[in-house]
Amino acid sequence: MFEIKLDYIIAKYNKISENPDDSSEDDISHKIIDKFLIYLGYDEDNFHYEGITNSKKFYDILIDCPNNNKLIVEVKRINHVFTDKDKAQLSGYINDKKAEWGILTNGNEYLLMNNLISGINSSDSCCLKYELIKNYTTSSNMNDMILKYFSYKYIFEKKASRYFAEFQGFKVKSLSNSSKSSIKQYQSANYNFFEYITNSINYAVKIDDLTSRYLIEYFRFLLEQKKLKPVTIVNKYRYIKSFVDFLEKEDILNNKNDFTKITENSLMQQLNLTIENIVITPVTQKEITLLLDYQKNDTRNGLRNILITKLICYLALDINTLSNIKFDDLKFNKKSCSLIINNRTLPIPESMIDDFIKYKKQWEKDKVKIPYLFYTTYKEDSGKHRQIKTGTIHEIINQSFNKIESIEKSRRKHLTYSLLKASAIKYLYDNKFSLEEISAISGLNIDSILKYLDTKEINKRCANLNNHLLNNHPLSKLF
Repeated sequence: MFEIKLDYIIAKYNKISENPDDSSEDDISHKIIDKFLIYLGYDEDNFHYEGITNSKKFYDILIDCPNNNKLIVEVKRINHVFTDKDKAQLSGYINDKKAEWGILTNGNEYLLMNNLISGINSSDSCCLKYELIKNYTTSSNMNDMILKYFSYKYIFEKKASRYFAEFQGFKVKSLSNSSKSSIKQYQSANYNFFEYITNSINYAVKIDDLTSRYLIEYFRFLLEQKKLKPVTIVNKYRYIKSFVDFLEKEDILNNKNDFTKITENSLMQQLNLTIENIVITPVTQKEITLLLDYQKNDTRNGLRNILITKLICYLALDINTLSNIKFDDLKFNKKSCSLIINNRTLPIPESMIDDFIKYKKQWEKDKVKIPYLFYTTYKEDSGKHRQIKTGTIHEIINQSFNKIESIEKSRRKHLTYSLLKASAIKYLYDNKFSLEEISAISGLNIDSILKYLDTKEINKRCANLNNHLLNNHPLSKLF
């Protein structure tokens, strides 16, 4: 048989798609899908069609692979839009055949499903998407890179597709409330790191190959190939580290988290890079007042946005903590109001109580059926309410600041949620709040808080450390 090329499969697909109503799932399977699977390295002699599962259902294609591995393929008609029901159907077939991997396809779109991602629904278990005819839901380069992770070699021999399955678990559990642009940044940084490791190792890769050694090698490779700014490297490091930290938290790593060996500073030293330390003035009270005045003019979401802004200023809240506040966390007494944050009941300033009372009435009037305090209404989805996304919170602060013409344009670009939170942390610290207290109210760990503080300010706080150490050490009698 002649060697099958991808262009040949694309031509076959284009011909069938000219008259999609004349093509059955069986036509697509034999004219396109079979060829595609052979191109990906699967042995045609091991293809089984229309077999029956233990639950008396019929799968489209089952491929027997060496070492008792199996791949289940579910074929839909051309132009079919995949549903959660389709994914549940394929997931059921995979479970019945005691397999791990499956592919759901309509001839153009290919979804790679892994049934062993812990703690997520079948509707979320598709970890990669490839498009034969590129519609650019991902970049063309990324789409081309992803293709090989559908292949026999990369799923069953190199086992590299497992990286993407674990990343899908991370995305569902840790990034579900993030903006699409933020998720794309996480994906790009991690996917390209997976690609580098897979290309660097000749044997089957493991989750524990996500090490600081390979990370340093990867960044050196990037710096040789591209002119990247140091801050870009730091951002990539943060995206990758977040994923590896998640693997540690979920007990997916067999060995200790190797990323604990490096910090941003040590990374920069090993790469011989320096980050230009640009000091940005904290958000001023005048600028915050201008922001609140601007938000008052928003008749639809102004009250919500004002409360979000004030809570950031009051408690320096981590964005995920802010998004996850429940309606029942808001408590009213006769003359006071409190909010439960991180299992701690915190008083609401008297000046904010009236706004919270109004917002509570608005929440109840809107008949919100989700448990979250801050929500978004989707008109295109029959007016349904959804938990406010972290990306929306960024927009509430960033875009509003950017529209206040009385603030210099050069200053506006720096006025963001991140700077507002950092400013609140600085003001709290300058007014003698301890790191532990700031951590307790903000939901941030102390390491994260320290990143927002000037070393000079910390040194000032420690001015009497030497005397304190000599005179007040609890174990001084031992020295």
